[in-house]
Amino acid sequence: MTLTRRAALALPALVSSVSLPRPGATQAGGGNFRIAVSANLRALDPAKTTTGEEYMYDVLVFNGLTRMREDLTVEPELAESWEFAEDLKTWSFRLRRGVRFHHGREMTADDVIATFTRILDPATASPVRTNYDMVAGMEAPDPHTVVFRLKYPYGGFADILSDRQAKILPRDRIEDIATAPIGTGPFVFRSYAPGDRLVVARNAEYWEAGQPRFDQVELRILPEMAVRIAALQAGDLDAVWDLGPENVRQLREARDIRVESVATASWDGAIMNNRIPPFNDPRVRRAFHLAVPKADVVEAVLFGQGAPTISPIPPTHPFYARDVVLPTRPDAAGARRLLAEAGHRGPVRVPLVIPVGRPLRERLGVTLQQMARPAGFEIDIQRVPFGRYAAAV
Repeated sequence: MTLTRRAALALPALVSSVSLPRPGATQAGGGNFRIAVSANLRALDPAKTTTGEEYMYDVLVFNGLTRMREDLTVEPELAESWEFAEDLKTWSFRLRRGVRFHHGREMTADDVIATFTRILDPATASPVRTNYDMVAGMEAPDPHTVVFRLKYPYGGFADILSDRQAKILPRDRIEDIATAPIGTGPFVFRSYAPGDRLVVARNAEYWEAGQPRFDQVELRILPEMAVRIAALQAGDLDAVWDLGPENVRQLREARDIRVESVATASWDGAIMNNRIPPFNDPRVRRAFHLAVPKADVVEAVLFGQGAPTISPIPPTHPFYARDVVLPTRPDAAGARRLLAEAGHRGPVRVPLVIPVGRPLRERLGVTLQQMARPAGFEIDIQRVPFGRYAAAV
């Protein structure tokens, strides 16, 4: 098994949600759709969003040049078509005509260039900046054509333009985007009250026929899953997003509640920092993988609602590395031999930082702690508030 600079014990999951039936609402449209989420949005600037709650907001208010379908194929969004040179270093995107930002101005190629110039600027501190390092330059031959010139060939360039942070912004309102968001998406930003809710309203001028279906969408911020489920059952919510796998079996039996589980590329994992001890030694990384078979972790953490993987690429994807063989059973003795070869005679102590309020992460931490101990790993779980989690990691 080849272990890269950052290895992961990854668990691609089924993303589950529950909802109360809304007779006729989804067919006829209209109304207010209320979704419960677990945490505050820390950023309204799409270039700086990082969490699932923020990604949901991104796709409600903004569009990208391309978007990814449920089957992980890429299709046009704001770019109606594209073509590329034989050397894969020049990519031309033809933009849809007549698409307007929420403040009324038509989107043009200059907006696209301004958006990516900003992402590429280190001062913006966008977490996806390195995804576009291959961009050497951009130009607009006309208002509805954007040409990207790359430093090296990249066959998946149209795919990465579907990134949730790579949403097209109006060049004349970029400076205010963090407090007064404006996009081209199906909903218009109305308000955000941390600890309470984010509200968006129907974009009456939206370019995509038949969308959006609702007059308004609310993301209700309710950290406790028990509170979310109680609110759903009381009729105060229409859906609970990111349902914990421990709740799926319970709610499948409930009357008047529909549970939907969709296999996706969503994944979670314990990420090893391979630049610092102990995981800068590949023998220690191999020892950990021997100690903790991923299939056992999936069963313990996700109650079988997922599958083991070696990367964020899910096993259902054609690019998944099927030649990599994962350990199927714990081998504590083999792990201890590798640790001894690496010079570790006593327990290998590893800190593991876990965000509070994420039951799956907390269950993952405890599972790894218990499973790795017989092999000689002592995992020190450090629980931190979610707002500090990214900085701590």
